[in-house]
Amino acid sequence: MIVSIDAPENIHDMIRGGHVFSKIMKNINNDKRVILTPTLSTTNYTIIEDLVEITKESGVEGITFSTYVSHNIVDDPLVLKVTARGTGIYTFTKM
Repeated sequence: MIVSIDAPENIHDMIRGGHVFSKIMKNINNDKRVILTPTLSTTNYTIIEDLVEITKESGVEGITFSTYVSHNIVDDPLVLKVTARGTGIYTFTKM
């Protein structure tokens, strides 16, 4: 089961809307069928360590990352530039 958790609670709820982070975390706690799949954007690529820690604390199977893709906007401010993607990948591999 794939679940998108994009950041710690305050940022996740800002990105996704509503107050769903805590409900999601309660429902997936220690469920080894779950893999977290954050969508990395300019909003959260600098907090990869936090995302990995959330994964560890939740007791789910693991984590994989997707990158935000804009389908409608030229120069979308959420799209990661190549250098930001490289920073995120470097951070993850150093863990």
